[in-house]
Amino acid sequence: MPADKRARKKYEENWLGAPGVLFGASIKSLPPAERKKIPTVSDITLGGKPAKTCEIEYEYVNRSLRVWIRAVDIVVRTDKAYYTIEYSAPRDRFEKNRPVFERFLKSFAFGPAA
Repeated sequence: MPADKRARKKYEENWLGAPGVLFGASIKSLPPAERKKIPTVSDITLGGKPAKTCEIEYEYVNRSLRVWIRAVDIVVRTDKAYYTIEYSAPRDRFEKNRPVFERFLKSFAFGPAA
Protein backbone atom coordinates (compact mmCIF):
# COMPACT_ATOMS: atom_id res chain seq x y z
CA MET A 1 0.00 0.00 0.00
CA PRO A 2 1.25 3.51 -0.69
CA ALA A 3 2.84 5.38 2.21
CA ASP A 4 1.47 8.81 1.26
CA LYS A 5 -1.88 9.40 3.04
CA ARG A 6 -3.69 10.74 -0.04
CA ALA A 7 -2.38 7.96 -2.26
CA ARG A 8 -3.25 5.35 0.36
CA LYS A 9 -6.81 6.67 0.65
CA LYS A 10 -7.22 6.49 -3.14
CA TYR A 11 -5.77 2.97 -3.14
CA GLU A 12 -8.13 1.85 -0.38
CA GLU A 13 -11.14 3.32 -2.19
CA ASN A 14 -10.34 1.62 -5.48
CA TRP A 15 -8.31 -1.52 -4.90
CA LEU A 16 -8.67 -2.85 -1.40
CA GLY A 17 -10.79 -5.97 -0.99
CA ALA A 18 -11.96 -7.96 2.02
CA PRO A 19 -8.78 -10.10 2.28
CA GLY A 20 -6.89 -6.83 2.87
CA VAL A 21 -7.89 -7.01 6.53
CA LEU A 22 -5.36 -9.84 6.88
CA PHE A 23 -2.68 -7.33 5.85
CA GLY A 24 -3.76 -4.80 8.47
CA ALA A 25 -6.27 -2.74 6.51
CA SER A 26 -8.95 -1.07 8.54
CA ILE A 27 -12.41 -2.51 7.98
CA LYS A 28 -13.69 1.07 7.79
CA SER A 29 -11.40 1.68 4.80
CA LEU A 30 -13.09 -1.01 2.70
CA PRO A 31 -15.71 -0.09 0.12
CA PRO A 32 -19.22 -0.88 1.49
CA ALA A 33 -19.73 -3.86 -0.84
CA GLU A 34 -16.47 -5.40 0.38
CA ARG A 35 -17.37 -4.95 4.06
CA LYS A 36 -20.12 -7.55 3.62
CA LYS A 37 -17.52 -10.13 2.51
CA ILE A 38 -15.27 -9.83 5.55
CA PRO A 39 -14.37 -13.23 6.94
CA THR A 40 -13.75 -13.90 10.60
CA VAL A 41 -10.04 -13.31 11.17
CA SER A 42 -8.15 -15.23 13.85
CA ASP A 43 -4.70 -14.74 15.34
CA ILE A 44 -2.34 -17.73 15.14
CA THR A 45 1.39 -18.43 15.26
CA LEU A 46 3.17 -19.79 12.21
CA GLY A 47 6.84 -20.71 12.31
CA GLY A 48 7.17 -18.86 15.61
CA LYS A 49 5.78 -15.61 14.21
CA PRO A 50 2.34 -14.03 14.78
CA ALA A 51 -0.04 -14.46 11.86
CA LYS A 52 -3.65 -13.88 10.86
CA THR A 53 -5.88 -16.45 9.20
CA CYS A 54 -9.37 -16.77 7.77
CA GLU A 55 -11.50 -19.23 5.82
CA ILE A 56 -13.52 -18.19 2.80
CA GLU A 57 -15.74 -19.82 0.19
CA TYR A 58 -16.26 -18.58 -3.33
CA GLU A 59 -17.63 -19.83 -6.61
CA TYR A 60 -15.07 -20.41 -9.36
CA VAL A 61 -16.62 -20.05 -12.80
CA ASN A 62 -15.21 -20.35 -16.30
CA ARG A 63 -16.81 -21.30 -19.62
CA SER A 64 -17.14 -25.01 -18.84
CA LEU A 65 -16.91 -25.29 -15.07
CA ARG A 66 -18.65 -24.02 -11.94
CA VAL A 67 -17.32 -25.20 -8.62
CA TRP A 68 -17.45 -23.94 -5.04
CA ILE A 69 -13.99 -23.49 -3.55
CA ARG A 70 -13.15 -23.38 0.13
CA ALA A 71 -9.88 -21.72 1.14
CA VAL A 72 -7.75 -20.99 4.19
CA ASP A 73 -5.54 -17.91 3.92
CA ILE A 74 -2.70 -17.16 6.33
CA VAL A 75 -0.73 -13.91 6.35
CA VAL A 76 2.45 -13.37 8.33
CA ARG A 77 4.02 -9.94 8.55
CA THR A 78 7.71 -9.78 9.39
CA ASP A 79 9.98 -6.75 9.52
CA LYS A 80 11.00 -7.38 5.91
CA ALA A 81 7.92 -8.67 4.10
CA TYR A 82 4.45 -10.17 4.10
CA TYR A 83 4.22 -13.92 3.58
CA THR A 84 1.01 -15.59 2.46
CA ILE A 85 0.01 -19.23 2.48
CA GLU A 86 -3.21 -20.54 1.04
CA TYR A 87 -4.83 -23.93 1.00
CA SER A 88 -7.80 -24.22 -1.34
CA ALA A 89 -9.78 -27.12 -2.71
CA PRO A 90 -13.23 -27.85 -4.10
CA ARG A 91 -15.62 -27.65 -1.16
CA ASP A 92 -16.52 -31.35 -1.35
CA ARG A 93 -12.83 -32.41 -1.07
CA PHE A 94 -11.57 -29.74 1.31
CA GLU A 95 -11.72 -31.72 4.57
CA LYS A 96 -10.32 -34.88 2.97
CA ASN A 97 -7.09 -33.10 2.02
CA ARG A 98 -6.85 -30.69 4.97
CA PRO A 99 -4.67 -32.99 7.14
CA VAL A 100 -1.84 -32.63 4.60
CA PHE A 101 -2.06 -28.84 4.91
CA GLU A 102 -2.13 -29.08 8.71
CA ARG A 103 1.04 -31.22 8.70
CA PHE A 104 2.71 -28.66 6.45
CA LEU A 105 1.82 -25.85 8.87
CA LYS A 106 3.21 -27.76 11.85
CA SER A 107 6.54 -28.26 10.07
CA PHE A 108 6.78 -24.74 8.61
CA ALA A 109 9.85 -22.69 9.53
CA PHE A 110 11.07 -19.34 8.27
CA GLY A 111 14.59 -18.98 6.96
CA PRO A 112 17.07 -16.57 8.58
CA ALA A 113 16.29 -13.77 6.06
CA ALA A 114 12.63 -13.55 7.14
